[in-house]
Amino acid sequence: MAVQLAAQAFDRDRARAGGLLTGGLAYRIFLWVIPFLLFVISALGLASELAGTEPADLAREAGLAAALSSTIAQGVAAAEQGRWWFLLLGAFLIVWAGRGAYRGFRLVSELAWAPGASGCPRSRRPSWSRRSGSD
Repeated sequence: MAVQLAAQAFDRDRARAGGLLTGGLAYRIFLWVIPFLLFVISALGLASELAGTEPADLAREAGLAAALSSTIAQGVAAAEQGRWWFLLLGAFLIVWAGRGAYRGFRLVSELAWAPGASGCPRSRRPSWSRRSGSD
């Protein structure tokens, strides 16, 4: 029984290209993490500037590891001039990449939980571009 369930799950995953979908989703998440880190480093730089403390100390107080806090301190020092611009750019890119990640999650969920065994997505072409059957 368990072997049969595992074989069915494997076949369904293969039919729906589960590995490819997972890779695409991981790529979307990675593209979201980059602007998120830009935003966090800029925000920590601004917070350390307003608090009058070193960025590494502020990162340690936030509970981050020593190696990560020193990396953040180096990133904050490198971005000292355009910190506000990096913060705004990071916020915009988080929203932009987040929309892409949301679309990826939605599409993967539709394909993974679709009721059919074929796993082929339905056509997303606009109705005006579809050919009629009477050519």
